[in-house]
Amino acid sequence: VISSVLHNRLESGADIGAETLGLDSTQFYPYRTAKDVPLSEGSDYVSKYETYTKKGLPAGEICSPGMDAILAALNPSSTGYYFFCHDSQGYAYYASTLYEQEANLEYIESYDN
Repeated sequence: VISSVLHNRLESGADIGAETLGLDSTQFYPYRTAKDVPLSEGSDYVSKYETYTKKGLPAGEICSPGMDAILAALNPSSTGYYFFCHDSQGYAYYASTLYEQEANLEYIESYDN
């Protein structure tokens, strides 16, 4: 289903205000988090893989995908989703609109706290 979200965003995300992929995993890549970025990179480090402001696919692969991920990329589910998020237990929530996504995020915040 996540593969379908990415495909939907690449194909027509701009139509609903989702011009970028917006993936957390790319924000500091190849580092995991901002605190993992070496001081030599500077405090204003911007990954060339970052997908919050850059449109389209990242500069390259961001991991070594397993066969399930490769098959999902080649054969995504057919959904109307453009957004997803996870709670602290790893349960995924999907949304077709930004309004639904914001509601999911609020629910997760209240559920996880």
